[in-house]
Amino acid sequence: MKHGFIKVAAASPVIKLADAYYNAKRTIECIKAAEKKGIKILAFSELSLIGASRYDLVKHRVIVEGAKDALIQVKRATKGVDMLVFVGLPYAVGSRIYSVAAVLYDGHVLGLVPREQVDGSHFQNIVSAECETEIDGDIVPVCPETLFESNIIPGLKVAVELGADMDAIVPPSVGHCIAGATIVVQMASFPCTHSSTEEATLNAKYQSKRQSCGIVMAAPGKGESSTDNVFSGLCLIAENGVILASDERED
Repeated sequence: MKHGFIKVAAASPVIKLADAYYNAKRTIECIKAAEKKGIKILAFSELSLIGASRYDLVKHRVIVEGAKDALIQVKRATKGVDMLVFVGLPYAVGSRIYSVAAVLYDGHVLGLVPREQVDGSHFQNIVSAECETEIDGDIVPVCPETLFESNIIPGLKVAVELGADMDAIVPPSVGHCIAGATIVVQMASFPCTHSSTEEATLNAKYQSKRQSCGIVMAAPGKGESSTDNVFSGLCLIAENGVILASDERED
C-alpha cells in the first residue's frame, strides 16, 4: 500500500487442460512474479486449476481430488505472501460439486465462494446458506455472499463474481457493492468471439462506474481448449468507468 492505494492484477497463465498439478505450478509462478511487483490482490479465471473447458470431466473423482490437492499446493506457496489470491476449481461439499473461487492469504484458505449454474451444465445449484469444509487444517466457510475485508486499509472490501454470473440480469456484484464491496474480482470463463473483448470491456467500464467499485477480471487463455473454441486470456482492470489496464493473448 502507498498513499492509500494498492496494486491489483489479473493473470491468465498457459495451462494444461485437466492437469491440476501442472496448473498449480504455473499459478505459483504467477504469484511469485506478482509478489516481486508488490501486487496485493491477484485474480485468476474460473476453474483455473483444471481449465474452464473441462465439460464432462468436472464430476470425475480424479479431477475433483486433483484440484483439491493442487489448491493445497498453491495455499502452502502463499505462506508469508502479503497478497489476496483468487483461484478457481471444482469442489465437492458433501455429495455436491460446485465451481468455487478459493480465496487465499498467507498460507490459509479464507473462504470458498461458489456460483450457481443455470445453463444445464454439470454443477449443482448454489448453496443456499453458509456451510463449512476442511482444507489442509483450515476450517473454511463456503458462502456465495462473502466479502473479504482488509484490517489494514479502511474501506477495502473484496467480492467475487464467477463465470456466467457476470452476465445475469442482476449480477451478484450489485448485492456485494450494496453490502460495501469496493473491489469486485471477476473470474471469467467465456471463450473468445469477434465481440467478446469489446463486450467485457464495456461491461467492466459501466459496472465499475454504476457500482462505484474497482473491477479486476481474468478470463481463460492459452492451453485452455481442446475443442473448436479459442480463449483470449483477456485480463483487465477498471475503476470509476475507466479501463486502467487491459491485455489479451489468444490461444
